[in-house]
Amino acid sequence: MGASSPRVPLHPLRTRPGYLETKIEKLGSASVLKLCEELATVIREPLEMHVNRKLMTFFNHVIRQVEIQSKRTKRRH
Repeated sequence: MGASSPRVPLHPLRTRPGYLETKIEKLGSASVLKLCEELATVIREPLEMHVNRKLMTFFNHVIRQVEIQSKRTKRRH
């Protein structure tokens, strides 16, 4: 939507499953934030690079990076 359109809250009927509106830095659960930190370590990128991303976007990015790394490893062998 354009800048002049009013913000509409996310609703499960209008969004893809699993998408959260909450940004990573605002999550109240320390365990979820810890998981995000561990995942950022796994893909060798600091969590600060992803703080403004939505949680599902971050998870998708992590999965893609891990898949890319595993493909590179398979090619080397």
